[in-house]
Amino acid sequence: MRTIPEKDWKTLRAMQDDLLQTACGRILDKIATMIQESPDDNHKTYLNLWKTMRLEDGKIADMFNDVKRSNAKRKLAYWYGY
Repeated sequence: MRTIPEKDWKTLRAMQDDLLQTACGRILDKIATMIQESPDDNHKTYLNLWKTMRLEDGKIADMFNDVKRSNAKRKLAYWYGY
């Protein structure tokens, strides 16, 4: 299986932590907005937040779990798409 060159691999690994922080920050901003704009129904707000966290957690997992050279191009595409 073809992998990326060492130089590119090191660059990708160096970017990973910053991108994770950025992605998590976007999620937290989204949740803060949801809370600020929530209706008076606390249970409905809670359910919407829970659903959002599950969805976003799946995206974080797709982007950052099990990053290795053999799947680096796919992970990079996830990062770009997000």
